[in-house]
Amino acid sequence: MLEAHMASVCRRLPSGIPMAMRLPMAAFEGVAARIVPSADGSDDGMVVIEILHRDPHLSLPLSVAETLDDVIADWRAWSRVLALPMLLVEADGTWRSLETRIGGVTVKPTRPRRRRSVLNKRRPRFLTRRKVGVAKAEPVMVAKRELFGRE
Repeated sequence: MLEAHMASVCRRLPSGIPMAMRLPMAAFEGVAARIVPSADGSDDGMVVIEILHRDPHLSLPLSVAETLDDVIADWRAWSRVLALPMLLVEADGTWRSLETRIGGVTVKPTRPRRRRSVLNKRRPRFLTRRKVGVAKAEPVMVAKRELFGRE
């Protein structure tokens, strides 16, 4: 695997033994923004951007800031560079995705082909030269046999 698609996680086990792991980016759920309340209970808190893993001990912090407005650009940039979805971690620890993705592709609503054209509800330009056919009321029958164009 390429080096850019791997993350190195270095932690110390409770027994004191150092542990180093290399995880592929596919092992992470996404780039998450977590609001950490302040210790004194005031409204001020910190916003932490991290690469979220299902095991909280393997999540990697990327950025810390005072307000969410300060880190939105960083959050989007990390999500785009790592090809991971943007996640928001709720106060109870659950997370939800802010965008829908299929693999590395972000799914968005489709846009109309001719969105600024006055004629966007009409037929395409190359079909305007053609005439719309008119169906006959009943097929042509001769001696109780239907006539086809191949006969």
